[in-house]
Amino acid sequence: MNPLKSLIAAAWLAAGSSAAIAQPADADPLGWFTESSGGRLELAYGEPDTDNIAITFFCRPGEGAVHVQIFSEVPGDDERPMGSSWETSFDLLSGATQGEYRAIATMTETGPLIADARIPVDDPVIQAFRRSGLLTAHHNPISAETQRERRIIQLFLDTCG
Repeated sequence: MNPLKSLIAAAWLAAGSSAAIAQPADADPLGWFTESSGGRLELAYGEPDTDNIAITFFCRPGEGAVHVQIFSEVPGDDERPMGSSWETSFDLLSGATQGEYRAIATMTETGPLIADARIPVDDPVIQAFRRSGLLTAHHNPISAETQRERRIIQLFLDTCG
């Protein structure tokens, strides 16, 4: 993506894509949304403006890769000391495309954070996710439900690339 398009996409992602859309009271509050801070773009699945986040992708425009953070409860992890870190891995699936990614897990106040697996934007799972909006992370299906969410995912990954 050329620099002007990256700038426009980054501005769009930061300004408009995370805006709340009125939903029925019984609607699921979880979904895909973006945020921007300090030149870093974030794409997350969860409930905006809360700590209820399942996965976050982040990058700087044109970086060519995304960093992935997965928040997860893992049996036995509650016995690890606060702030401890260890090597781990997690799977991402998009449709029939699957990948295993090495990561560092860190014990936080809210539980383990499987953090900072750096994945190239042209990785087959990331590209399948970009095309389809389908994603399963750490055995948790978190696919895009709407065309708007799929467009946000595509713009985010295009901007990262």
